[in-house]
Amino acid sequence: QLLTMTELRAANRYWHVWSSDDHSNSYPAAYDKLVVGMMYETQASFETWFAPYAVVSYGIQLLPLTPIAEYRDDPEWAAELYPLYKESCETAGDFCTDNGWSILQAGLLATTGSHKEAIDQALDVPKKVFATDGGVGNSLSNTLWFIATRKPV
Repeated sequence: QLLTMTELRAANRYWHVWSSDDHSNSYPAAYDKLVVGMMYETQASFETWFAPYAVVSYGIQLLPLTPIAEYRDDPEWAAELYPLYKESCETAGDFCTDNGWSILQAGLLATTGSHKEAIDQALDVPKKVFATDGGVGNSLSNTLWFIATRKPV
């Protein structure tokens, strides 16, 4: 339990960048992204080593789609992030779908409370994506389970 809580707090302090009535942003106002892609000793950046697309920097902070994500991904943060994630997925084009980042988009949409739309989005992902590395570890059944079990907002 201690390790789980440590990881959850770290995700919301260092990787998920947002502010609300009960959550304070750890970064200066000059850092205007909602996630950190890579962190160094004295630098936070919005990038990754493995792809140049913004959707990847967003998406790695949504992995994995498991029950603990309910505690990791605040619905208020998800609602702020979703339009940016959607736009970045559209910008990345086929890369987003072929590499499974659209699966995480459906999960993020469900976290905002839009369950029906999220299910439709998940069902639109080509079935072959779930059976490859592009599924980012998610099966269709896991994705639908994740969407169906998100709390109403």
